[in-house]
Amino acid sequence: QNSWLPAWLMTVHDSITKGEGWLSPEVLFVRVPAKSERQGHNQLRLRERGRYQFGPVSVTTRFPLGLVERGTRLDVIDELLVYPRMGHLTAQWRQLLQNSTELVSDVRTVAGPFNDEMSRIREYRPGDDPRLIHWRTTARVNELMVCDYDESRDRDLLLIIDGWITNHAGEEALENFERGLSFATTVCMDHLRNSRESSLVVELIAKHPLSWRGDHAESHVENLLDAFAETEATTQLAVDQFLNGIDNGASSKQRVVIITSRPEAVRKAVQHSTDTRFLDAQVYGTSLDELSSVFVQGA
Repeated sequence: QNSWLPAWLMTVHDSITKGEGWLSPEVLFVRVPAKSERQGHNQLRLRERGRYQFGPVSVTTRFPLGLVERGTRLDVIDELLVYPRMGHLTAQWRQLLQNSTELVSDVRTVAGPFNDEMSRIREYRPGDDPRLIHWRTTARVNELMVCDYDESRDRDLLLIIDGWITNHAGEEALENFERGLSFATTVCMDHLRNSRESSLVVELIAKHPLSWRGDHAESHVENLLDAFAETEATTQLAVDQFLNGIDNGASSKQRVVIITSRPEAVRKAVQHSTDTRFLDAQVYGTSLDELSSVFVQGA
């Protein structure tokens, strides 16, 4: 403060808004000496995701007798984007991930999610895929020989978030929707951090749809998290519409995970779909019962 006199009992009021919500945290400075600065802070725990606006700031004092209040307004404006709360994936999720990658058995000689590079030729063993037989070597040694491949267990992931919610949704439905977004956020970050060579494709079907593609380097992941933070549910999208709208050029070798608040309807649609990408799709509802085995929500 620039006054030649000290300021006493000065209160700084901040203003925090999100939609129709409003908070007014404040900090009290008992004394600010003349021509000097003081710092104060408050603590907030913002439990809801979304965009918060801070400011303007008002400074008031009623010193010395409390009969008259004087103050000023400072047009200090800033924003904070709160992402969905991260949680933890359980051991069962890891097991399902491992089982999913083991379903991919195509022989490939280029970089890919499985059997991507031949390492050696060995003797045939009962149970080996006949397509692995190396016929030239077999003819030379007069014994069945097969190609052995180095395996990359990482598999590309297509994550589909169905942002539909029923009309006049109650508190439980809204909680489920938020739990689904937390689960989606956790799956995305886990995949980007732990998958060495595979890609992640996210299809967010909501009021403002988003198609996002990233890799293990967590490239431009902020764009995805920003979209999750401000996602608004839609009440208009039918199940067949949202499935038919997925068009990212993916192959049937992608692992497909669908997160939805209407799991039974989506599972039925997946079973009757002619799209080969959805043949082994894993559908997760957003209720606590549906997710408890694979996901622990953060505190």
